[in-house]
Amino acid sequence: STGFLQFKRLPAIPKALCVKHVGPYERFYESFTSAVRYMEEHGYRMAGDPRFSYIDGAWNQEDPNQWVSIIQIPIE
Repeated sequence: STGFLQFKRLPAIPKALCVKHVGPYERFYESFTSAVRYMEEHGYRMAGDPRFSYIDGAWNQEDPNQWVSIIQIPIE
């Protein structure tokens, strides 16, 4: 932990639905809604709290429309 950044080890997720989100964080709900719809249509259910991996963001992309994140939803 540096004060600004904090690192921690999380338990492995045996199975997850992963969705690539491109755009500002305020639009996460669009990608998350699509993921939930996919889960419902294919008989999956959420099995834990979602995780978010931030690949490109304000630190290296000036345009929020170019930000890339991965939404990981544990499923069973």
